[in-house]
Amino acid sequence: MRTERRHELQTNVLADWLNVQIERILPYSRIVVAVVLGLIVLGGVGMYWRGQTAAREDQQWSEYFQAMDAIRYLNKPEAMIALTASPDFQNTPAGYWAALGMGDYYLREGTNQLFSDRAASANAMRSALRSYAQVTQQTKYPMLAQRALLEMGAAHEGLNELEDARKQYDKIVSGWPGGSFEAVAKQRIAELDRRSTPEFYDWFFAMSPPRGGVLGPGVPGMRPNFNETPSEGSFLPPKGDDPPADATPVAPEGTTPEAGTPATPATPDAETPATEKPATDAPAETPAATEPPATDPPAATPPEGESPKS
Repeated sequence: MRTERRHELQTNVLADWLNVQIERILPYSRIVVAVVLGLIVLGGVGMYWRGQTAAREDQQWSEYFQAMDAIRYLNKPEAMIALTASPDFQNTPAGYWAALGMGDYYLREGTNQLFSDRAASANAMRSALRSYAQVTQQTKYPMLAQRALLEMGAAHEGLNELEDARKQYDKIVSGWPGGSFEAVAKQRIAELDRRSTPEFYDWFFAMSPPRGGVLGPGVPGMRPNFNETPSEGSFLPPKGDDPPADATPVAPEGTTPEAGTPATPATPDAETPATEKPATDAPAETPAATEPPATDPPAATPPEGESPKS
């Protein structure tokens, strides 16, 4: 009985509290309704905006892949150039990848033209640097930034700007220690620190290759003919390229290893019959006419009145 009475009193207290609160809110009911409706509208707008953003990103990625296929299979960069110049693509994931793809295209073209047209190669390398710079300036995607810095170093090497190339590699090592590209960057720094590396670059860029490029596949182990080639001077091959100390020197063909004198040609063995090559082009011999067998000449007839000698 007491328990039922207690529940009844609690119910009355709750009802009284609700009545009081409703009376307080009632003057602001319109404001409350407007706030609730505003929240509903904002939620709907947010969902619509997210849907539109996802659709726009899907469209951007589709255009990116189409432009990349045009470069890869048709060697036509016009579509990718238009994407990187579009304001809708700038500062977007697809836009960063498009700039990276254009940098790769220009770097490849510049490298291929190093042996045929140095001016065109330099222009392509500069264009590659500008494309990669768009990627390194962003901080949302560190992997893309590191890769762009690595390729920028390669472009500076293609311009014989070794100090600038080293700066790009140093940014990778100092900015992302333990990153995916740190080992490659350190390897390039070690290569640039070798004495033979700047000497090779100076020798290579002192050449004036013909505009037509190198014709033919070339011969392994032989330098292509660049017409006027400067003297190598004191150029030394990289370490590790020297032959081992215990290697046996190979004498030129036709000389003896000891004195470098012409080797005596070997004489055929006397017991070995010499093989003669049958004459294929000689005309067939006409068989000689058959002659009667030789016989003793007839005895001379003695003059009349003389007897033959016995």
